[in-house]
Amino acid sequence: MNTAANSINSLTQTLAKALGPLAELYYKAFNYNKYLAGSAFAAFITLGLFFLMVALINLGDNSLPTDNSRKLGDVIMPDRDIDTLFDNVDKPEEPDEQPEDIAQPELDLAPLAGVDVSVPKPKANFAGGGSFF
Repeated sequence: MNTAANSINSLTQTLAKALGPLAELYYKAFNYNKYLAGSAFAAFITLGLFFLMVALINLGDNSLPTDNSRKLGDVIMPDRDIDTLFDNVDKPEEPDEQPEDIAQPELDLAPLAGVDVSVPKPKANFAGGGSFF
């Protein structure tokens, strides 16, 4: 057990030595402007993932099976004449008179008397003792 703890401890010390200057630089940038530091960190992670994916694709299996299937020849349809039932179609005649406009309905928009449309305030019971409104 002691050797495993020693190896983990030495690994963390090595990583701290290697990444210590980068961490200090990030903390300084974060104290200057947290949005700029976060954007830079996100761009760094994105580029790292992009290059990791390119490396993983290049390490992939190169022994992909080749396609030995037969290809069909080009199929060419001959030109055909399309027969229609009607050769000449006449347009319908335009109406002589325009239809009359529809009259607008008359609405009685007088307010209703004696109707209360107000919304009552809710009574809230919670630990604060006050209400939301």
